[in-house]
Amino acid sequence: ENLFYTANFTELSFAVEVDIEPSGAGTVTGEGTYLFNQEVVLEALPEIGYEFLHWSDQAGVVSTDNPYSFNLPAYDILLTAVFGELSYNLELAVNPAQTGTTFGYGNYSYNQTVTISAEPAMGYEFVNWTDNNGVVSDDNPFNFNMPAENLYYTANFSELAFSVEVDIEPSGTGAVT
Repeated sequence: ENLFYTANFTELSFAVEVDIEPSGAGTVTGEGTYLFNQEVVLEALPEIGYEFLHWSDQAGVVSTDNPYSFNLPAYDILLTAVFGELSYNLELAVNPAQTGTTFGYGNYSYNQTVTISAEPAMGYEFVNWTDNNGVVSDDNPFNFNMPAENLYYTANFSELAFSVEVDIEPSGTGAVT
């Protein structure tokens, strides 16, 4: 008598997991369970104020591609999506020129608290801060959270007006010119 046996096989599946560094800097699509040699596509999506840098594993940098595509080997994969914090430039100007000094310009990260101030030169007073769209604030110092963009603010000053009053004593005894 002939015996026939049937061998049944199932394909093995493996996990693809991703950590985010630093925590909260972005999200990743493509994590999940895949079959051996199946194409995996991971995409890193940075939050505002961050940029994607690279994929890494315990041995180091794996790729800088985003999205990153590879065929799954026969084992579980743990990758880290590494993001870097962006910095934005804050430039300050004085109007009219030479009528004061500004403080607080430089590079800031998104949502960082910024304090800028303006010191008028002798004979001038601070009026306001403006950008290309108009008045930003009348506060001096001015506190705000840095947006995810470069800023260019101008400190505006005006000349102080002085008045001179003269009294003549006794009254009616002379004139001032």
